Amino acid sequence: MRDLGLGAEEVAAVEPLLVTYNSKGEIEGVKYDRIAVVLLNAVKEQQEQILQQTTQIAELKSQMAEDRAKHLARVSLIERKLAELLRRKQPVGSVTNSATINSNQRSKR
Repeated sequence: MRDLGLGAEEVAAVEPLLVTYNSKGEIEGVKYDRIAVVLLNAVKEQQEQILQQTTQIAELKSQMAEDRAKHLARVSLIERKLAELLRRKQPVGSVTNSATINSNQRSKR
């Protein structure tokens, strides 16, 4: 069976207080009895970050839904206005034709 452990150099790079040193000042080992406290604090910090990010995501989703509703309302208004304008507008040919017809009728008189 293999033993599991942490690399003392890697631990020292993150938190030098969690390793032991020999008389020459070289890294000798890991203070495993103190790692649990550091890990618990790290997990606590991560949980706080997750909660903040979850709240931020919810706020952004809500803002996106509001923005989408506003945009859809604007598009709907534009479509209604366009439809109204198209209903009012007479075909170009019919205006010309009626003017031509009126002109022809006058000339016959």
